[in-house]
Amino acid sequence: MVALYAEYVSLAGVVAVSLTQIAPRRVRDWAALVIGAATLASLLYLSVLERSLAGLVGLTVSIVGIASLVSAFGLLDAGRSVFTLLVLAACSSSTILAYATDAVVVFTAWEILSLSVLFTAGYTKSEESASAVIKYLVTCSAGSLLLLTGFALAFAETGTTSLAGLAGASPLAKLLVLVGVGVEASLFPLGFWLPDVYAAAPEPGVAVISSAATGVASILLYRTVLADPLVGRVVAILASLGVVVSVAHMYKESDLRRVLAYSSMFSSNAMLLAFSSSNSLAISMALVYYLAHSLSKTSAFILAGGLRRDYGYSSVQDLVGVASGWGVMKLNLALSLLGILGVPPFVSFWGDFYIAVGLLEAVPELGVVFMLALIALIPVILNVLFTLVSGTGRSQRVSSTPVYLAVSTALNVLAIALFPWYSLLLAYAVTGR
Repeated sequence: MVALYAEYVSLAGVVAVSLTQIAPRRVRDWAALVIGAATLASLLYLSVLERSLAGLVGLTVSIVGIASLVSAFGLLDAGRSVFTLLVLAACSSSTILAYATDAVVVFTAWEILSLSVLFTAGYTKSEESASAVIKYLVTCSAGSLLLLTGFALAFAETGTTSLAGLAGASPLAKLLVLVGVGVEASLFPLGFWLPDVYAAAPEPGVAVISSAATGVASILLYRTVLADPLVGRVVAILASLGVVVSVAHMYKESDLRRVLAYSSMFSSNAMLLAFSSSNSLAISMALVYYLAHSLSKTSAFILAGGLRRDYGYSSVQDLVGVASGWGVMKLNLALSLLGILGVPPFVSFWGDFYIAVGLLEAVPELGVVFMLALIALIPVILNVLFTLVSGTGRSQRVSSTPVYLAVSTALNVLAIALFPWYSLLLAYAVTGR
């Protein structure tokens, strides 16, 4: 019943925000914001009632979506009602993906989510965004085609469109679904589109893409095909390579948005590594990891957008010492990046810790790879942090649009406040595939 309500609320919200386009320009953006935030708040309430994997996904994307919409009013100058529509469509479709038990519903929501990501990537209409749109369009169109082929083959073999029927499908059908969804989940080596899209899209939109698209795609793989031993072994190998390669790329990047993009790629491959282990501890804590890193990553992307807006740069070297005399920015940058690292007292610490423990119990080799990748992640994140908050660098000034700082602060406070309550979050993660 909650799933049905969520679908109705999502549809009503998207339609209502679409209708704001006919409103006068001076009220259009505010009307879209109010309707969009109200819709996501309703999804948040429904998700709290639904104590399951779907509830956890709905909870996460609703919080990220609201944060994105509010911060956009300080970071975007025009077209905010259209941006609200894209965010709402992405969050609604990803929530429906989490609830869906039928392949037809999954594919429909999947296409809506992909279109939302596509238009978000092209939102700025720059040369950079055009290149990112083309790359995403080509790769994810191929992924959608393979996903549809996999579902069609599974239907021909089992006679049902139920996701539960995939268990009786052939290995070929499952591998087609794996590749089709793996493109969006940035499973190595299918995520080569991700850095360009993350660097081109507006930062509040990137936060939504990271949680509602990349993160939910990883969870969709867990719900559909990762129970198969063959698929699990393939994913374990590719995801272990993915966490290593993504960290290696972070060392080579100087653009803050691309560093965060590869951090998102690391997170999604870490989740897939846990899901492929068949260890209940690693799997359940991967879901807590998803929520925790979504909070810190969203805060980091919003701050990156604020720095780019106020100073005109996104390169770490061009932003040396930018927050050294700006207390609120310095504090939030430190909290966001430390949250990504997963240090206490952030709830992400429990995700990192118990995923490592679970992997070591199930497949020690995978646990070692994950732990080494985590250790390698520390210097690059700390280097970014110290570069931004230490030294004299650029002249400091308070942002003229402090709303995004308030949003970042709220997200960081929530990421810390949840630290002692991680066991409560696990209640949402106890679910079947």
